[in-house]
Amino acid sequence: MLWSAYGVTDAEGGIMPTYEFACKKCGKKFAVMMSIGERESKRIRCPKCNSLRVVSRVSTFCAVTSKKS
Repeated sequence: MLWSAYGVTDAEGGIMPTYEFACKKCGKKFAVMMSIGERESKRIRCPKCNSLRVVSRVSTFCAVTSKKS
């Protein structure tokens, strides 16, 4: 994992998204940086109570393009 001007990148140079979650058991809100592939295959646990009862939260994002408007 490397830091770039646009966020965290993986070993191949792709930007890794940040996913936001909330635990249904203890109410903890947290964010996890991982690749899209990891998100599809990984079971997310709450960092506070270790529960698997987490739900995705809606969050904002920034898209970087090469075109100027």
